[in-house]
Amino acid sequence: MKLKKILSFLIVFAITSNLFASKVISISDDDWRNALSWNNNAVPENPDTIVIRHYITFSENLTLKAPTVLIIEDGGTLCGDYLMTVLCGAKVLNHGHWYVNELKIKSSGNFNYNYFYFKTSWVISDCETGQSSGEPPSFYNSPPKGHINTWAPTLCKTAETNWLKESTGIPTNGNAQEFFVSISPNPLNSGYLNVWAKGSFELKLFDTQGALIYSEEGTDHSLVDMRDYVNGFYFVAIVYKNKMVYRKLFVEH
Repeated sequence: MKLKKILSFLIVFAITSNLFASKVISISDDDWRNALSWNNNAVPENPDTIVIRHYITFSENLTLKAPTVLIIEDGGTLCGDYLMTVLCGAKVLNHGHWYVNELKIKSSGNFNYNYFYFKTSWVISDCETGQSSGEPPSFYNSPPKGHINTWAPTLCKTAETNWLKESTGIPTNGNAQEFFVSISPNPLNSGYLNVWAKGSFELKLFDTQGALIYSEEGTDHSLVDMRDYVNGFYFVAIVYKNKMVYRKLFVEH
């Protein structure tokens, strides 16, 4: 029994280390492959989370691998006249503007909440079978703000691709405290999650498949009872002052 507990701890530790590996945030309007575009001065190489708050272009085929979660925030844009592939285990949450020539998704739990445009095609296939489905749970388009449309034959950085719209994402330092938002404890082992924000906010809790499992509106502070939630990882989204802050939460009772 003792050996089993040790092995369980090592497995959890390995998973935790992997999933909390790194978070990369855009800090300027530029190309994906330019290291100066990112807060860590390095081109994203399969990190935990990539957050786009600016106008980021990609000038070659782009592939997202597990466990990366790409978040395009409100005011952010990802644009490239190339193929973008989202492999099993990787995810995209689009709240901004997303332009691709061709999109291939082999992963569940991808969400489009604002504008997604493609030039050639977009193909959804199931991770387990590899068969084309074209239906959820691989990709969710969320009306009324979620729009999917074709991209006219123009280049990136034009008015047609949202180039003139000012980026209004969360400040580039990536510190949620700038918006007086915080969650604790994380990892959570007390059974209750504390959420603080100075004023009104909306809290959403998602599982690792991207399914919404809890939501509430609060003012200043909310206490979420997590005692009945299974151990594992969750995504916490806090809508505050018309911005959305994401955090990963690890529950270990």
